[in-house]
Amino acid sequence: MSASDFNRRETLLAFNGGLWQSTFVRFDSSGSELERFPCRLSVQDIRGEIVASLTHLNSGKTRTMAFREPPDEMLQTVDGHWSLGPSWVRALSWGAEFCLCHGDQRRRAVIHYSAKGLESFVLIWDSRSATQPDLPSAPIKLHSGASADLLPGQILWHCRDDFEVLVMAEQRHAAPMATGIRWRPQPGISHEFIRHYAASGGLENG
Repeated sequence: MSASDFNRRETLLAFNGGLWQSTFVRFDSSGSELERFPCRLSVQDIRGEIVASLTHLNSGKTRTMAFREPPDEMLQTVDGHWSLGPSWVRALSWGAEFCLCHGDQRRRAVIHYSAKGLESFVLIWDSRSATQPDLPSAPIKLHSGASADLLPGQILWHCRDDFEVLVMAEQRHAAPMATGIRWRPQPGISHEFIRHYAASGGLENG
């Protein structure tokens, strides 16, 4: 089902609205944990605006963003999954955000690239329950996995057996790129959101 076949705003709120307990884990380009911190995320419809407020629980600081409709840069699916990122990349510093939904649990990632390739990334565990989501004890060291369909310069990092992040270790001139996340919340169920970029640098699944 294409984005034109469902209401993007209603779908975003239905799957992503509410109060989320979150843990952010930041990694370096080698897949080693640098730090982690708990947050609380509130996503609400307030007087016709979608308002997202993120509170860093250690500092108490809150950042808020609001919009009436999902931005054009947001790719969405009918299942509530979404991604934000540029429509064109090539030898630039850029970043992309990904979110996969499954009931009252989500998995997210924010991936940052320099002009040369992967710089760092953050993996995020979200839960709409009253407690912080379950995640591996610190420090996490991701392990890379082999796959026949990996592009040149691409790495697939594994976190336990259920959460994976696909990154470009290096950006190559005039070569396709793909980045995103995969999540298996339970046996037999798998979600993924991958942004594919052509050799020209243009987004292919936009």
